[in-house]
Amino acid sequence: DPIGDGFYFDVRIVVNVETSIAKFVLGSTNAACHIICDTKALVENVVNKLSNHCNVLSVTGDTPSHEQMKCAEEWSKGTHDVLVSTVVALVGNENKKCRHIIVGGFLYNVSSLVQAIGRLRPDQRGPSSTVTVFRSGFGSKSREDAKTTERNSFSELVHASCLKDESLDDYSKVFSPVGLQTVLGLKDGCYVQSLSQFYGFARSPCENCSLCLKVETASTKASIVPSSSTLPMNPYKRLKATAKDIPVANKGIIPPVVENHVLSMMSQCVEMSAEERNIRRMADSVFRELLYRCIDCGKAHCNGECARGCYRCGDPNHRMNVCIYDNKKLGTILPNKGVCFGCYDTQMHGMETHDMKSCPLQRRLKRLVHMDRAKSMAPYDSYLRRLYTDELTFLKMIASFSGRVTLGR
Repeated sequence: DPIGDGFYFDVRIVVNVETSIAKFVLGSTNAACHIICDTKALVENVVNKLSNHCNVLSVTGDTPSHEQMKCAEEWSKGTHDVLVSTVVALVGNENKKCRHIIVGGFLYNVSSLVQAIGRLRPDQRGPSSTVTVFRSGFGSKSREDAKTTERNSFSELVHASCLKDESLDDYSKVFSPVGLQTVLGLKDGCYVQSLSQFYGFARSPCENCSLCLKVETASTKASIVPSSSTLPMNPYKRLKATAKDIPVANKGIIPPVVENHVLSMMSQCVEMSAEERNIRRMADSVFRELLYRCIDCGKAHCNGECARGCYRCGDPNHRMNVCIYDNKKLGTILPNKGVCFGCYDTQMHGMETHDMKSCPLQRRLKRLVHMDRAKSMAPYDSYLRRLYTDELTFLKMIASFSGRVTLGR
């Protein structure tokens, strides 16, 4: 699934796109922002509004190649707050401080929108990460223009023998303006689920986009705000409740109305960042424990193979020599994830180079993966894909074993 998880997705229909983007960015004090604009004129307008308040980089298709490379290097250093670009920068985003992707205007098709979402790398995703689209309303003329553009471009591709006539439906969803208008014009359902379906992937509603939260708020209006000491399964639900369900001390007092604007979004990001730090702290304590003993059996001499059955997939009913999950099979399940199939540590957690023979974790971390998977009894393939969706999902699983840690709490 090219969409992935680990971010909040929102679509906002505004009158003035550049002004709305500027207000959003000026409130995003907790992380860097990458703004992707549909036109060079919008890039210029956004830069003019932000240049007096932030360290801004900008790049368009007219920027010489050597300046584009220099801009990419500067952005990767993490010393700038904002990168404003056209779709020329839809490849690469090496600023690890970047947590916000902002799309200004209409990026022509779903493929470009998905590439924009992909600018959030796995280690940049988490509770405080957002993808926000600021667009103007769609009129009847724009819809007719989109259909005309789709017919003309598809006819050219069929005439050039690049596509067949029966490919029209798939082409319309992913590569034509009609598909993007369909997604951005949704009134109910789930944005992320719809994008995944366009690429042929089935998934449950994400519960982290504005459409899902709209349904959640409507169905839980009378719910009580959870305690601040409780770590919710979905932090977005908790934050939505704190914005709407404000307790009233006296019946005669009217509770203040909290609108869905940039300040409420920033308060959400701050609270979710605190929970992310707590998850990382608990995971670090588990990693430190794994360096000297197996958490499952508690023995220092155990390398993680203390359980009965296969130490490759954790199945208690067969041995390693008949297991189908060899390195080749695991490579097809987790391509380009940076996972060591010996110990199951990842580049997302900071592993740059790795030698399995001298790995201090041995197979103790892999044992935790198998223990966690045994709780849900999910198929091994789907469990691994879900576990390594992003860094925070991986660390949440590790942190769930912090209660069994004896050192470094």
